[in-house]
Amino acid sequence: MKILLLHDVQADKQNGISVSLGILSRELKKLGYDIKVLTLSDNHKSYKADEDNYCLSSIPAMIYPGIRMRLYRHSKYVDELIAWNPDIIHTNCEFSTFRIAKFIRKRCEKTPVWIHTFHTDYKYYIGFLKKSYTVRERMVPWYLNRCFGRSDALIVPTNKIYTYVSHESFNEDLNKIIIPTGIDFKELEQKADQDRIKTKEELGIPADAKVIIFLGRISVEKNLDELVECFAEYRKTHDNVYLLTVGDGPYKDNLIKKVEKTGVSDRVIVYGGVPHTEISKYYNAADVFASASVSETQGLTFYEAMFCNLPVLAKDRECLAEAIVEGENGAFFDSVENFGEALDKIINIREKAGKDVSQLPECFQSEYFAKSVAKLYEETLKEHKNSRGVKKNTVYKMRSNGVKVRVKMRSGKEKIKNKIRRNK
Repeated sequence: MKILLLHDVQADKQNGISVSLGILSRELKKLGYDIKVLTLSDNHKSYKADEDNYCLSSIPAMIYPGIRMRLYRHSKYVDELIAWNPDIIHTNCEFSTFRIAKFIRKRCEKTPVWIHTFHTDYKYYIGFLKKSYTVRERMVPWYLNRCFGRSDALIVPTNKIYTYVSHESFNEDLNKIIIPTGIDFKELEQKADQDRIKTKEELGIPADAKVIIFLGRISVEKNLDELVECFAEYRKTHDNVYLLTVGDGPYKDNLIKKVEKTGVSDRVIVYGGVPHTEISKYYNAADVFASASVSETQGLTFYEAMFCNLPVLAKDRECLAEAIVEGENGAFFDSVENFGEALDKIINIREKAGKDVSQLPECFQSEYFAKSVAKLYEETLKEHKNSRGVKKNTVYKMRSNGVKVRVKMRSGKEKIKNKIRRNK
């Protein structure tokens, strides 16, 4: 089976969706599938990173820091993929590469099955428009419905997103399925040279200090300002405690300014981004993973932290309600006022529990993730092949591809006029 994966950000970037795409590609190849990946490059040049990875030229989108877009669908690499004729097209974004996927599908000799994964709750990502009710509640669902309607199956990573796309604003006949995004736990296994005290020393943190860590993209939707405010309040009554952020992103300079303004520069360390293969080192140096984000759709870093034996302090109940057991492997907080109380409940859990803070379900393993997606590919492709024998008229084909069709009946006079024109 030939599978084409598409996303607007390169798979080697430290972005949750890109990391998961890289994991899916690798694990599907292990299962024997023929995989090619099409993403956007970080510049005006299109190129092939290797035999199976294509990057198309792009420009800054200007709607969100770091996001890029492509205006043209044509490319010699797109033609190459059309000639390859994939059995499955699997999109992971609703913008540039989604349009390219539509272009490829239309021109393939045999129409590929279209699978789409919906990752992003856009009300947290559309800048100044996020406060507009019309945009958030009407225009966004309207646009997403147009995209989802083209797919043969829609994957969502959590119950939170499943509930969102089940709202009355969305087409009720969407073929949607929950498949949790896989995590490469092998990269998170503690290495012999990862000494907790040594890492603290490198970071300038005393060996006996408690460390609260946030690891992830440093962006405005992660609500890091509130996390700093919560920590500053907790710091007033707890002296030997540090907050460590690990990651890069468009909000990093703002975060540093926030730390300075709040007056906790001596206890907050804003560290840079690190390769995904090294993140376990920083999880291992911490006592609690904390996040004030309510924009989570996958919760990957939360599950990574749990795998690394860290209790989790979270604000996003909707995304993590099924994963966190209060007081056992984490806690929830709602405001600055109850942050400290929730943190006190779990800050010593790791020390007491040793290496058994949390046992994650099998569905989060990268191998299980790939097998679940592959099963959906096989089943949907089988249904697709069975339906090919059904005779379809033009209108049916247009509607099945998500095109709205309006049929206007012509009057007898119009028919006579058209007949006269043809005779002339």
